[in-house]
Amino acid sequence: MRNASTDQRGNPKILVHSDRADYFVDRIRVHVPSAEIAVCRTYAAIADSLAAVRPEIVLTHKFEQTPYPGHAVAESSSVRWIQSGGTGVDHFRPWDSTRITVTNSAGAPRTAMAEFAIGAIYALNHYFPRYFRQQMQHEWRRGTIRMTAGGTAVVIGLGRIGSTIAQLASAVGLQVIGVRSRPEPVAGIDEIYGVDRLGDALALADYVIVIVPRTDETAGLLNEAAFARLKPGALLVDLSRGGVVREAALLDALRSGQVRGAFLDVFETEPLPADSPFWDMENVIVTPHVAGFFEGWESITADIFCDNLDRWLAGEPLRNVVDPDLGY
Repeated sequence: MRNASTDQRGNPKILVHSDRADYFVDRIRVHVPSAEIAVCRTYAAIADSLAAVRPEIVLTHKFEQTPYPGHAVAESSSVRWIQSGGTGVDHFRPWDSTRITVTNSAGAPRTAMAEFAIGAIYALNHYFPRYFRQQMQHEWRRGTIRMTAGGTAVVIGLGRIGSTIAQLASAVGLQVIGVRSRPEPVAGIDEIYGVDRLGDALALADYVIVIVPRTDETAGLLNEAAFARLKPGALLVDLSRGGVVREAALLDALRSGQVRGAFLDVFETEPLPADSPFWDMENVIVTPHVAGFFEGWESITADIFCDNLDRWLAGEPLRNVVDPDLGY
């Protein structure tokens, strides 16, 4: 959806919603000097900023510890295009795709997240949390570690990030089974299963890496039934979105030993509540939804936004348009 006045004037009205706004503003001004740019630096002020500025375009990303006010952005009557600095956009759903175009930065963090995923497996197999706790207690207690190469990794979700994770997993000596909604072959992956065969894939898994968006179809994808099908003693790495993995089911599986350990970067409630059992479990590593925030992400996000801004002004299709039903 385009605004005719934007085409005629070439000076799009943009709201940059970020704690790093100056960086993005400087890049946009160099790229499109005629752009009208306003800034909002907090979640609390976004609704007022939208009402005062009435932007056509919003460049935004998550940057505070409280829930992101996505509905305020998606429901603003002036907004026609939202560029998300991250990959996930479930915080904007539902939006009216006949009125608003939502684009994301898909692919930008793929290498960083692939390294994160494989590093998570190594950390759990090498019992780094245990040895770190011993270090804090000044304890010299030897133990064993587990080899990773030779196992089977099941990667659930084969977008640009998932495919890169799968390729790196293969490079470190893992057999890789990919699970996706459309089970077409993907280069470098040993087998591809459809979602209808998720249970079959889980039964073969030594490592499960979850990297799907949260949608109506993926919410609760890894539930009690899925964990029951899982190969006993497998590890779980969750880099998806909170709610794709049912936390109560995962807790039961961790306590029973069905899941040997878990590396969790996303949660049903974020920040993770202080009373969550995950904090104190010796076979769990908790990280605060950081897998995609690599050093230099701002530059790549700015590149994607400026390229899309050129396309917007030229009336051309934007890159990385997200289907509100599919989440990608």
